[in-house]
Amino acid sequence: MHSILMLVMRREKKPRSARRPGLLINNSRFYILLISALFSIMVVTYLRTEIISSTLYVIRVQQVFGFTALFFWYLALIASPLSSIFGKDGFMKQYLFARRAFGVSAAYFALLHMLFGVFGQLGGIGNLLLLPWRFQQAVIFGGITLIFLLIMAATSFDSVIRFMTYTRWKWLHRTSYVAAILVFLHVWMIGTHIGYSWVRWSLFLALVVLAGLESYRAARNLQKKLKGAGQVALIAYFITFFAWSVVFIAYLPRLVDGNHENHINNGSGH
Repeated sequence: MHSILMLVMRREKKPRSARRPGLLINNSRFYILLISALFSIMVVTYLRTEIISSTLYVIRVQQVFGFTALFFWYLALIASPLSSIFGKDGFMKQYLFARRAFGVSAAYFALLHMLFGVFGQLGGIGNLLLLPWRFQQAVIFGGITLIFLLIMAATSFDSVIRFMTYTRWKWLHRTSYVAAILVFLHVWMIGTHIGYSWVRWSLFLALVVLAGLESYRAARNLQKKLKGAGQVALIAYFITFFAWSVVFIAYLPRLVDGNHENHINNGSGH
């Protein structure tokens, strides 16, 4: 009886963090989402005090939210390929755990970007029909990407993953690269920010880095599947995948080449 009482007392003396590891204060995802919410409030209030023109204010806010959405989405995308290089222990373990919060933050800022763009700058969904067709295409690409991000955010909960099964959930999230192409076309076709060279180069370099990481992961997976493939084969696979990826990325702008000028020329007739 005495030994049982001592065992109970030892359990009661355990710190709360040990008995309740799911507390929000111990969860990095909570802090990421909290920072995202506070940052969105800060952007809205700060720019309101700095910009007098209401039209320019709405444009700047949606621009900041759009680029912030891309930033968080990029952090979520590179998590898996980085883990294939650096492993899944230590810092990478925490990074992979926080990845879902990055995806939810990306969806949150993409939604704010859409709300300020459609209802703030354009004055409502009905006014989308007054835009040039190429501009409408850009908005459609952005809308599809937003729907994708919202689906990804809605399926980020453990209960949903268990319901879907991890394999199906993983395949669903692998379609993120299709959405990444759509958001690239959206940004390029809108044309507002592409006029700055630093934006073009930053976007291009970010995609090249992501392509390099994914090419290495794909090369390693292929090397493991093909028995007898050594380091030389790994390097050959990587160079092949990476080269084709860079060519594809460099070709993407040509799909919408000249759209910014078309917006300006066609905008006078609407």
